[in-house]
Amino acid sequence: MGARENLYSQGARRSKQVKLRYKRVGDRFYVRIVEDVANESRVWQMLQRFGAPLEVDRDPRALSWARYVSETGLVKLQKAAGMMRSTLEPEPGEAPLALGGRAGKAYREARPVDLDALFKLAREDAEQGTSALKAARTELALWAKDEPGFAVESKRDIKAMDDALDSLRAKAVEVAKNVEREQARELSIALRGVEASDAWKAKAELEQLKGRAEAAERTERPTADVKDLPGFRGVLRPYQMDGVKFLVGRGLDGVLADEMGLGKTVMTIAACCAANKRALVVGPANVLYNWADEIDRFTDELPLVYHERRFFGNRDSRFLVTTYDALRTLDPSDAQVRGRDVLILDEAHYIRNPGTQRSKLVKALPQKHRILLTGTPLVNGLEDYYELLEQVDPKRFTSRTDFRKDWIVDPVLFNKYAAVRAIAAEYLHRATRDVLLRRRKADVLTELPARVIGVSRHELDAAAARAYAGLETKALDALREGKSDVAVFAALHALRHHLAVARVPAVLERVQELVAADEAVVVYSHYLEPLEKLQEALGTQVAATLNGSTPPKRRKEIADALGKEGGPKVLLAQMEAGGIGLNFTAARYVLFVHFGWTPATHAQAMDRVHRIGQDRTVFVEFFVTPSTIDERIVKILLRKEADQNLVLAEGTDLHNRAEIAKLFAQAKEEDKAARDAPSPDALLRRLGGER
Repeated sequence: MGARENLYSQGARRSKQVKLRYKRVGDRFYVRIVEDVANESRVWQMLQRFGAPLEVDRDPRALSWARYVSETGLVKLQKAAGMMRSTLEPEPGEAPLALGGRAGKAYREARPVDLDALFKLAREDAEQGTSALKAARTELALWAKDEPGFAVESKRDIKAMDDALDSLRAKAVEVAKNVEREQARELSIALRGVEASDAWKAKAELEQLKGRAEAAERTERPTADVKDLPGFRGVLRPYQMDGVKFLVGRGLDGVLADEMGLGKTVMTIAACCAANKRALVVGPANVLYNWADEIDRFTDELPLVYHERRFFGNRDSRFLVTTYDALRTLDPSDAQVRGRDVLILDEAHYIRNPGTQRSKLVKALPQKHRILLTGTPLVNGLEDYYELLEQVDPKRFTSRTDFRKDWIVDPVLFNKYAAVRAIAAEYLHRATRDVLLRRRKADVLTELPARVIGVSRHELDAAAARAYAGLETKALDALREGKSDVAVFAALHALRHHLAVARVPAVLERVQELVAADEAVVVYSHYLEPLEKLQEALGTQVAATLNGSTPPKRRKEIADALGKEGGPKVLLAQMEAGGIGLNFTAARYVLFVHFGWTPATHAQAMDRVHRIGQDRTVFVEFFVTPSTIDERIVKILLRKEADQNLVLAEGTDLHNRAEIAKLFAQAKEEDKAARDAPSPDALLRRLGGER
């Protein structure tokens, strides 16, 4: 017997029970021994002696998959295993080895499926790979019935596909369990600020919402295959085209709730062009001229506008643009209204209250297809969603009571904890994904420059501090005496108005510094008096004021002139007037004279500057007075991220008595702690030390 034959006999006798498996990683095939053997190193030596070109991966992370061969070496490994009467099989999910010889070649050429491509797809995309493997398995099994000559080969491949499907199912189950564990962990972390006595109930109610969200989430988000945009002459970003496909896929019935600054106006114009539909656009006065400009810019036509009881513009236009206030005099039966298929409601949260005249006028409009645009779908609470969904999907809930039963958590918990509100809103987003599309700038605009938020603290002078103390006492008395909400918030507004006016010198100094550095600045305040004082100090050559009485056309002119030659360097804007529908990207500094009651108010205002078209870092400064109610508000409305950057704490709402009472109580506790703290000298004496 020759040396080769002797070696073969040794291999067959000693290793005939060994089972080997391989899996592909890049261009390598890693090999492992499946069953325990007395001496693994002996098996590897024997395989190499029989010609298997095994190499060792020195990477310690490779663990038991440390030995590998190339694609060509896999065939040699199979031969070596056969000589040892051992088996070489693919790991579940791996394509089986190609059969050699003429019969194997004939089978591969006749087989109706490409196994290599299928298994590659399964490795790269488990969901698509599972669907493709199921379809291919059925196809191969049907083909094999008519090809008995390839029964062995097809049976082998079908088994490999079954193993792959089993492996994918097991991985999917494991992934689902991991996701569930991670979500439970995230929920627990999110509810850390909830008092222990409330935590169990909050978690139980949110878990119920989560279950409803997951059940509804199985509904596919509609999309259309949009290739042409007849009449549209702009270039859309990929995420904007996705928005167009969503709206067209919904038949122009849906809520586009993207974060402000992502181009909802442009997407809606493009969707109407794609579907070749005429539209009536209704929005606040702030956005009237912005819509007219965007339609002119992105289409081949000027719009028709209804304003101050008359039509002007192009009567043949695809778009008729008007305002919520103008609906009072616009006849719904007018041919220009009836002749339009789609109603577009910009800043759609304006109609969240069904009892207002504005909401009733909107409901009376004849359009059956409705697109709602809003960057802040939640203003007061989850019920805001009901009115939005009622416009575009009236059959989703049989009544407001039905909606409340399914989606409104315990009112006490909801009003008490921002975390509960934020999590509930997230689940509702997920549950309505088939009708509502909401995306954040951080997710889709990776090229947008950073936004840096800071706090600037300024003390009150003695006279202003005494006046503040008196106003604070009145506000506390109103709370303690159980006066009406109107009385309580009137006292609070007086308190905060005083703080805003007292800060004018500090804000003016900062504005003058920025103007001297040739920077354009936007200054926001809810109260008019601070803006008027700043306007008087800066003069009309430097600053322009935008408030609730500024006509829409003038608002647009101010926004366009900001920072340009001959235009104002400073825009003094009332939050409600300058927070929506306008672009201030010529500026990169945003100053808030005081805080509003919700993060959404500030987000709207900041997004006028930090939006598409902005190519510089945006700096936001909040002015705060220490030892006042604002010191507490800043801790609630702003939070620190891991990198110490300040961000708005979404979902926070201070516009209720309970939160205000808590603010004052915490402020008093902190003041008392500061007063009771021992002086450094007293502490040293107590400890027996020396200064």
